[in-house]
Amino acid sequence: MIDVLSLPSIRLHYTLSGNTDPNAPTVVLLHGWPQTSACWDQLTPLLPDAYRVIAPDLRSYGLSDKPQGGYSKRRMAADIVELLDALDVERSHVVGHDRGARVAHRFALDQADRIRTLAVLDVVPTHAMFQSDTATAAGFFHWLFHMQHDLPEAMTSGREEEYLRYLFHRWTLRRDRLEPMIGHYIESFKQPGAMRLIASEGVAGF
Repeated sequence: MIDVLSLPSIRLHYTLSGNTDPNAPTVVLLHGWPQTSACWDQLTPLLPDAYRVIAPDLRSYGLSDKPQGGYSKRRMAADIVELLDALDVERSHVVGHDRGARVAHRFALDQADRIRTLAVLDVVPTHAMFQSDTATAAGFFHWLFHMQHDLPEAMTSGREEEYLRYLFHRWTLRRDRLEPMIGHYIESFKQPGAMRLIASEGVAGF
């Protein structure tokens, strides 16, 4: 099932799959940048039927709202809490990749009683990342680029495909698995406001 919920703070798009029993154990999948919840489409059919699976588009990604602010990990984790409240989920297994891993980490820090298990994938802890050397900083230049308000959108407008394909080319191990989804991600980031989504990235935004 695909739906959009109007929550107290934001409208979030999400997919619901797996076990339809509202009492079934729940797994929440949080995607990374520059992807959407669609990145889990090849994984969710492989999960045991016992689980209810919720995969939202994070704030400003995909079909979710794209407000001017609210991109700290604490605020984005609170969005997920609001979504789970709306779906009557008290506790869940939470899996986060990349930016979604930072949101999941913040979720666990702020709402430990709502977490059954936590898995964070392919991510360096935020504070360690900002204390790293220049070689690491060069590899993650897009963090600093997207901290500039409105500039990323102005610089990539009309060239979203070139920009994102450059990053996917540098990062991807199994390009054959990712390639069918790249067009979807590109169209998602062509939406007005989408490129400003990590303007609050950084230690202060954690």
